[in-house]
Amino acid sequence: MNIYSGKDTGGVQGTLGEWVVSKLTETIRGKNVMLAFGRFFTSVHLMETLKFPAVGTCIKTRKDVPNFATKLSKRGEADFLVTKNGTMCARWLDSKKVMMLSNCHEAKYTKVNRTMKDGSKE
Repeated sequence: MNIYSGKDTGGVQGTLGEWVVSKLTETIRGKNVMLAFGRFFTSVHLMETLKFPAVGTCIKTRKDVPNFATKLSKRGEADFLVTKNGTMCARWLDSKKVMMLSNCHEAKYTKVNRTMKDGSKE
């Protein structure tokens, strides 16, 4: 836990979310750790500087997030992009558009069957 007591002038560069994650990861002792966090904390810079495998949802307007050339139109569609430093950015259309950044996953598709409200399988 880290109690916020005002702006800290020294230390980590970047957003408040990056600072929080960086400070809290300093206390991790184990090596077999994977971090997961929400969109407030996730950024390309954090994924590229973090010493642990990590995944998190992301805001599309965040700095350095890759721009996708195509639009998603049908539920279940997905796109992947990888930055020059190896951070994977995935987006897909569920009931809303979802974007995720990861420094430990590969860009690949998997087909799943889903049962619709009327009982049919898709």
